[in-house]
Order: sequence, then C-alpha cells, then structure tokens
Amino acid sequence: MDPSGRYNYLNNFYGCIHSYIIEYPFAYQYQDEIVQNVKDYTKVFKYFTSTIGNFNYNQKIETNDDYFTKSIIYNDQQSSGILNLIIKPKNNLQAYLQYPKFNPDSKDIMVSKKDNFYQYNTFWDTVVDFKIPLFITSCENLSIDKLPNQDNLDYGIRSFHKFKIRGKDLKIRSILENRSDISLVSTFIVSPSEISYN
Repeated sequence: MDPSGRYNYLNNFYGCIHSYIIEYPFAYQYQDEIVQNVKDYTKVFKYFTSTIGNFNYNQKIETNDDYFTKSIIYNDQQSSGILNLIIKPKNNLQAYLQYPKFNPDSKDIMVSKKDNFYQYNTFWDTVVDFKIPLFITSCENLSIDKLPNQDNLDYGIRSFHKFKIRGKDLKIRSILENRSDISLVSTFIVSPSEISYN
C-alpha cells in the first residue's frame, strides 16, 4: 500500500511505476495475411481501498473505461509504430472526428469496447526504410527488451502511402505505462485478417 492508502498492482516496484508489457505472436498459413483489426479480451479491474487495513480481493469492479495505454503491431519488415490507445468516449461525435491524431513520435487512435472485446483498427505500416532495424535497445531500463527505432518511422498522414501490415507472421505488443491503479487480466487476443493476393 502506498502512503495515500491505495494498493498498487503488477507494475509498481518499491514506489516506481514500470511498464507492463505483453506481446502476442501470430503465425499464418502458406499465404500472406493482411491484418484488419485487433480484438482483445482483457478484463480491467479497479480495486478499492480496504476499510480494515488489509488487501481484500472482493473489493473490486470491472471497468470499461481503462485499458493498455500503447500498442505496437509489427512483423520483421513492417511496424505500426507507437499507437497511443485512447478510450472512445460515448455519444460524442465531435471527439470521434478528432482521431487519428498524428504526433511526431506516435499516433493517437481510439479504442472501443463492445461485447467484452476492446477493439481498434486505425493502423498501417510506418516504416521508412526496411533495410534499417525496426527496434533499438533501451539504455535506461534493461528489463525492456526493445524500443521502436523512431528515426525509421514516419507518423505523418501519408495520404497515398498507407500500406497494410501483412505477412506470414505478426506480433501485437500491448503496453501499460504511467499508472498502477488497475489490474489487467489478459485472456486472449484475436487479430482478424484476410488473405493477401498481391
């Protein structure tokens, strides 16, 4: 428990919040597949402070308003770059029209929750040169195995150069940063795709 009386979970060690990262690999059959969207069955729990001073597993609720903060979808030659996941507000058409937002080092996209699945689909390949590595090694935190090579990613609008992420394999990396007040229980993830005939 921290000094404010809240319990900290999963990614808080000795008062420091560290990234919680989970990565799902996908392998396809003989033909290349084009990724359509991501559907993730993850339960997000918020716990309440116990009135008796010790942890109580029953004082929790499942929330629909919290999720991973970032995602990276990639294979060996393509990458979506960093996708900042923003929970889609309900009944706010003006907010819907503001996304995706293009930042110099990431892209903000909306995530919706429907039928217990978190879903998002506004991504494409952002790699500038496939002859340059997609990832670099972190110098500040040895527990993070890799970071996107931002010098090789273009987060611009790319009106006529939005290439779909396709191949015989795929990895979806989900990241929770900057908070430790929720508990994520990831059960499975689905990545609907279609056969690429090109």
